[in-house]
Amino acid sequence: MALPDKVFVLDFSTLENIHVFDTANNIDGLLSCNNDPLNFLMAIPGQTNGGVILCFFEKKKQLAIKAHQSSISLLSVSPTGHKLATAS
Repeated sequence: MALPDKVFVLDFSTLENIHVFDTANNIDGLLSCNNDPLNFLMAIPGQTNGGVILCFFEKKKQLAIKAHQSSISLLSVSPTGHKLATAS
């Protein structure tokens, strides 16, 4: 669930929060996920303008990257999770 300054990851079977991520202004609720259950990846706006956080859930790792100088306006992860497209 994406809110203007946070993204919540929920366990649908229990509706419990698994994780909460702080983001920069995300008024459009941007996030993107792939559909590979063995390599699940979610991309969300980072905590600073132009930043992106990649969340690798199976590996329990996060990677923050500076993708743009201005706010992110689009995020798209490929179905396999091997590619990320962004726009600002």
